Formats: sequence, structure tokens, C-alpha cells
Amino acid sequence: MNMYQDESQQAQKIPHSIESEQAVIGGLMFNESKLPEVEEIITANDFFRQAHKDIFSAMLNLVSNNHPIDVITLAGSLESSGKLESCGGLEYLSDIAQSVPSAANVRSYAKSVKDRSTERKLLTISSEIAQEALSARETDDKVIKAQDLVMSLEASDGDDVAQANSAIKSVIEEIDRRFNSETGFHGLPTGIKVIDERTNGLRPSNLIIVAGRPGSGKTTFGMTIARHTILETKRPVLVFSMEMSKEELMERMTSDVSNIPFNFIRSGKLLEQHWSSLSAGVSRLKDSPLYIDDRSALTVNQMKSTARKLQRKLGDLGVIVADYIQLMSGGGESREREISKISGELKAMAKDLGVPVIALSQLNRECEKGPNKRPATHHLRDSGSIEQDADMIFLLYRDEVYNENSQHKGIAEIICGKLRNGETGTDYVRSRLDVCRFEDMTGEVPQIQEIEPPKFRRAG
Repeated sequence: MNMYQDESQQAQKIPHSIESEQAVIGGLMFNESKLPEVEEIITANDFFRQAHKDIFSAMLNLVSNNHPIDVITLAGSLESSGKLESCGGLEYLSDIAQSVPSAANVRSYAKSVKDRSTERKLLTISSEIAQEALSARETDDKVIKAQDLVMSLEASDGDDVAQANSAIKSVIEEIDRRFNSETGFHGLPTGIKVIDERTNGLRPSNLIIVAGRPGSGKTTFGMTIARHTILETKRPVLVFSMEMSKEELMERMTSDVSNIPFNFIRSGKLLEQHWSSLSAGVSRLKDSPLYIDDRSALTVNQMKSTARKLQRKLGDLGVIVADYIQLMSGGGESREREISKISGELKAMAKDLGVPVIALSQLNRECEKGPNKRPATHHLRDSGSIEQDADMIFLLYRDEVYNENSQHKGIAEIICGKLRNGETGTDYVRSRLDVCRFEDMTGEVPQIQEIEPPKFRRAG
């Protein structure tokens, strides 16, 4: 096998093993039944020599068309594509076939090919990171780019068939998990039954928007889900709190877990019966996997960097809460473009990390004009891109905010304005803002009587 012995000095410095590549090809010509094992490890692009890429691709093409793999069929396939001569001709194929007496070690040879391919990618990535470090971009952007490049090594670059097989396997495993699940939900439960029943839980890679006017309970809703995640499912939660300090956020969480009204927590004027509840609540929160970043005006790149470090450290991340979109920095030319950029990057972050991201958002004042104050998705403030990028949108409405004599005091409407894989609609939950939480309703929801407009008598 003396083909291409005039390898250049530069090529010899690049990690590769011509012998391993030839052994893989020769082993498959000896025993084509080993091809599925090899496909689990490498693709044509993992070969260093272009001729070997073409030969391996020809093998895949032969098998997909139910043809055997041997010197003659390979030569015919390569000749039909005009690549036989560039691959060394029939002589080179014969040399490879004769040099490998067995396919017993073909898997280990494939692993060697894959390792050299990975090393070449590392060299390329190292060069790109060096160039990025010297660029004029912001430092945070450079760090994110470097992290993305390194993480790209872990991504599968198999062909479509391998990806489909992998996806089918994952689907079957997921169906089995759902069948045996006690909750019946395939995503992360929120702890609010009606929301879980509507959504089937929060799925990895989903961007969930929780929107409302000031005082509607956006932060409380997000932290209710966070509390259930850390205490009931025992999974880590990362909260980006750009409005409140971490101390303020923990005061609210303490009120929720201890069931002590927030005004007592805030003032410190606890009653005698509160102390035991406070002790029990703090005990539950102590050492819980709740992580808070309370820096202001964060960019999505900064959030992604922090989340990725935490995910790498913990090995898991249940959910990310961002409070709230309009306080984030996006660097756009206008506020609308800036928010559009932010919402798109939040969706990308959820997908890249494989974690549901709950992003809180303000609503514009238009929803408060007219007799019906209930919000809709077009009331999302500053940008229509939020609605486009989101997988789920929940709009919060509390009738008692607008109607002093409301029959819905202590009740919140959770209006699902968008649900990518389900039906939209309105659910009712108990609004316990006195102890900083939302919870399931008990009993029937009172019907709100619509107030008829006053009737005017025509003069004369």
C-alpha cells in the first residue's frame, strides 16, 4: 500500500493514521456486516485522506442499494461517480483488501480514525479561538464563541440515517418513561396542576414567556415553579434576577416555603407562632439547589456563559428563570430590534443548553384600555418577535386589580396565549401573593357577571 507516500511535511504534522483508515476499509471489504458497528463511531468526514472519504461513502451507497461490498463493486461504484482514478484505481482497492486478513479489530481501527479526526478538529478550534481572542468583539462574546466551539465537538455529525435511528430509540424510551410515570407528564412539572395538565410539563429547549402588567405576579409565578423544582423534583434552578437583589428574592421564597405573610418577613415583626414555621422553612431551603445571579442589565451571552458553567459543574440544570426581558441588554439599534435580538437569543440558549427557559416580560398599557383588561399576546411590550420565538406564552390577569368588588378576589387567570404542542385557553389558580405564591384552586371558580353598559333614554 504505497499510494500517496509523498505526503507533504505539513500533512504529516496533522494528526491522522493512514494505516487505521486502510484497516477500516479493508476490514469492511472482508466482512461488510461490521458496517453498522463502524457507523456508530465514524462518518466519511472522519477520514483524513480524501480517497478514503470517497471509498467509505461508496460503501455506504452500495449497502443502501442492497449491493455487496467487494473490490469489484467498489470499483464500479467509484467509476460511475468519476472518482475511481483519484482513489488509486482497482490496484489500490486490491492492495487494501489483501492487506487486511480479518475484520476482527475493525471497531478499534474505527476508534483510532475517530480519535485522530477529533484531534484535527481541536487544532482547528484552537486556531479559531486564538483568532477570536485577538478580534475587536466584546470579551463576553469571545468567551461564548470559544465555549460554543469547544461544545461543538460533542455534537453528533452522523448521517441522517444514524440520527433517525437515534431519535427513534429516544422516542421509544420517552414513551416508556411516560407510561411508567406517576405524574403522566413528559416535561418538568410546574407544581400547578392545571398548568401541568395543559402543557404536559415544561420541555427541555422550550422558551416559556410569562407576561403581565406590574403587580400581576410575574416574579411570583416564576418563583413558584422554581420552588417546586428545587424542593420537589430536587433539580437545580438558576435565576437571573435583574430587578430584585438575591436577598429580596430569598425573602419572598422564605415567605412561600414557611407560609408566613411577606409583610411579616419584610418588617421582621414576626409573631410568636411564626418562629417555628420560619425555622422549618429555612431548613427546607438550606442547601437546596437554587442559584441566583442578581447582576443588572445582563446580556444573553453572559447568562449563557453562567448557565453553561453551572451545568458543567452540577451535571444537570432543571430550569432557568430570567426576570425580566425588558431589563436585559441586547445592543440593538432600537429598543424593538434589541428585544427581538434578546428573545431570539433566549430561544437559542434554551436549545443549546437543553433546558427550559422561563423569561418574564412586561405588557404594554394597551391591554388596560377599554372595558376588558385581559391581555393578549399582541400586548407583549416592545417586540412582536417574543411571540414568534416563544414555545409557550402565559399572560397573567387578576380581576381584583381593576375591579374593587370582583367575584375573583384571590384568583388569577393564567391565559395561555400560545402553546406550540397543545391547546391554548385560560386556567384559574389561587393567587396567594400575601405569601408569594400561586397554588391550585379548590372548589368551583365563581362566574364573573358582565356589567352591562348604562342605558340612555332618547330625549323627546
